[in-house]
Amino acid sequence: MEIGAAQVKELRDKTGAGMMDCKKALTETGGDMEKAVDVLRKKGLAAISKRSGRAAKEGLIRIKVSADGKKTALVELNCETDFVANNDKFRVFADKVLEIVYRNGEAAKESKEVIDLIGDIGASIGENIKIGRVKVLSTNGCFIPYIHLDNKLGVIVELSVDLDDAIRLTGKDVAMQVAAASPLCVKAEQAPADVLKKEREIFADQVKGKPANIVEKIVEGKIKKFLNQICLLEQPFIKDQEISVGQYLEKKSKETGKEIDVNGFVRVKIGEE
Repeated sequence: MEIGAAQVKELRDKTGAGMMDCKKALTETGGDMEKAVDVLRKKGLAAISKRSGRAAKEGLIRIKVSADGKKTALVELNCETDFVANNDKFRVFADKVLEIVYRNGEAAKESKEVIDLIGDIGASIGENIKIGRVKVLSTNGCFIPYIHLDNKLGVIVELSVDLDDAIRLTGKDVAMQVAAASPLCVKAEQAPADVLKKEREIFADQVKGKPANIVEKIVEGKIKKFLNQICLLEQPFIKDQEISVGQYLEKKSKETGKEIDVNGFVRVKIGEE
């Protein structure tokens, strides 16, 4: 009996088992869906189906950057418990997914190859496993990665210059800044308009009743402080609070003879939207 792709997908949706396991079960049972489910359950491959609704809020971050720093990929892998996140089997799975995404692009998270890996690891470990956020990027400058020790926070910083040892160290400092201070944008002109509008309304309400010209000055002063908090280049540098990140980069530009700018960054933390 010929087993169609639609049957295989239906069984996979019901059980969470891998595509090949579903096809084998359907072949073994002559296409009988309920019997195929029983076959998979007996093999322990359908256990994941009853867990698919449970929150997968633990996990780890994986990042890969090419040797020249021109290409990078970041993958967020989610599971239910920290115990599984630290499991060697889960880490091997995460590395496999990262390689597939790095090689084939962001859409690869929906590929059969990745779906099968999720089914296999889910059945093996017995938890709801998901692929979270995925980024694959390229640049004319370079990417510098940073992953926090617990593997739950990952940062990629894009610098405007080619990679060398000095730039790698500078980029790591900036990436650690992004990890620690969680900026929303690189510079003030990139601050989200809706965020600034909301903050202005809040600040204005705080000094309501004062003369309009006084209110405007106070609000603009508060907005300036707010921008110093959310804009990477305006933030106090974590390794030297007396200077801003922008001033740190100016210093490094003079030392290296290269104009070092931050083109952008990605910050992903497990459990955060």
